Amino acid sequence: MEDKYYTPESKDLHIGFKYEVASVNSDWYITNWTKKVFNQGDLTSTFIKYPGHYRIKYLDKEDIESLGFVHTGGRLIKNNVDIFSYKKDSFFEYVLKYNYSFNKLEVYKEDLNYFEAINNCLFDGTIKNISEFKVLLKQLNVLTSSI
Repeated sequence: MEDKYYTPESKDLHIGFKYEVASVNSDWYITNWTKKVFNQGDLTSTFIKYPGHYRIKYLDKEDIESLGFVHTGGRLIKNNVDIFSYKKDSFFEYVLKYNYSFNKLEVYKEDLNYFEAINNCLFDGTIKNISEFKVLLKQLNVLTSSI
């Protein structure tokens, strides 16, 4: 993926959502970006009036690894997919396949004690950023609510 950031739409915004806001000089040129966490008071006319002054970082390898996942493969010459694993306990391991070009995430649950030939895919869909990723992991009970 060439661009690491995108401009959020109002439907993307929810309390706890991580984004960056631009600081501008007197000529309205962006001087730097500050990381913030969205709260109810942030939804103002300024957010709507100056959408180019807000951005969200796409989910990347560093974000996934920061939550305890280990990179196990991927990123070949013509491949934009990384594979990660996370062992929750001695019984289960979670495997993620993330396609950066399409923001497509697949989450699989592997039983480490028994092999069962069943469809073990827990999620197959689009995840664009770390905030959405954390919500999904909580919903799937992969990680605790303390993330």
